[in-house]
Amino acid sequence: MHNKEVDFERKINLLKRSDFKPLLDLIPEIQATSCFGKLKGGNKDKDGSICMPYYEENRVVNLFRSIAYDISIIIPFDWAKWEKGRKIVNNPYFDYQTIDRITICKIITAIVRNDRFCDGALISAFESGLILKLLASIENQLMKEKKKVSKICHTIHQWFNGMKKHSFPFDKQDIPKNGIYILFEKGEFAHSTSRIVRIGTHTGKNKLPSRLKEHFVNENKDRSIFRKNIGRALLNKDNDPFIEQWNKKALPPDSVDFIKQEEIEKRVTEYIQENISFVTFQIDDKGKRLELESKIISTVSLCDECKPSQNWLGLFSPVEKIRKSGLWLVNELWKTLLSEDDLKELKNIL
Repeated sequence: MHNKEVDFERKINLLKRSDFKPLLDLIPEIQATSCFGKLKGGNKDKDGSICMPYYEENRVVNLFRSIAYDISIIIPFDWAKWEKGRKIVNNPYFDYQTIDRITICKIITAIVRNDRFCDGALISAFESGLILKLLASIENQLMKEKKKVSKICHTIHQWFNGMKKHSFPFDKQDIPKNGIYILFEKGEFAHSTSRIVRIGTHTGKNKLPSRLKEHFVNENKDRSIFRKNIGRALLNKDNDPFIEQWNKKALPPDSVDFIKQEEIEKRVTEYIQENISFVTFQIDDKGKRLELESKIISTVSLCDECKPSQNWLGLFSPVEKIRKSGLWLVNELWKTLLSEDDLKELKNIL
């Protein structure tokens, strides 16, 4: 398997229901369509020349192909030699609910690519009901995954919200030296409780208390990406051109408006101290901390129920991943979900 193919498969696995929605929205139109294309041409002109026959596709067929390319589910692989796919589509009794999305996207790729060499192949796939079966399988898988993610995310929201919450000012002695922190924000709710808006940890030994201090107290955006992102949202909301300086790090002293920067740092501090609360839990092993941090972030980001409110400050962020995820984060989003074993381990830790 080539690296390019592996990369495409990884991207497909990260696609959410919202990404597939334009394709799945075609299902009612496909179901209501009886003719997906007509054979044209083949007529002899007055000079004796013959117009080569060709297929004229229905609107929904054209739209399907266009969307498939737009959402990048056309995978670069040697589809012509793919025997597994050939056996699947040639079996009239095959259950398409039993194959994963990568296999489905490979079948779609093979059909679309083949249509370039065998005119009418895509129309035939519509008329046989194959395309509808493939889309139905994708929709069913996404629904199952949505329920699974929601259940897991609901569980961890209940667990974390049931723990002792801290807000500013907090006692350093109440914070474990090593562990993970979970942030909540005023006005943000999900799963009938406070919505998680950020998950974080630390890399240095015994640094969790100092990491939280960098977020809540130390007025230095270059030591806390959380502070920098809060500042970006505040500045962007105000259409303040100072955001250009705020975004940069280690500028020459003579090019920085330190008075303005200090003003924004104080606004960030005020916002965090007034609106952010958190819980922490101890994990001494660095590798385990980073693993669980990543999986908790991914789980929350993949949950369709964890949507920000209309008034969430993060919606003013110039960073697309923050706006899209509803989290003050850009890394570890939409990756590996917490497994059942992870949940058992997490419950024991808490």
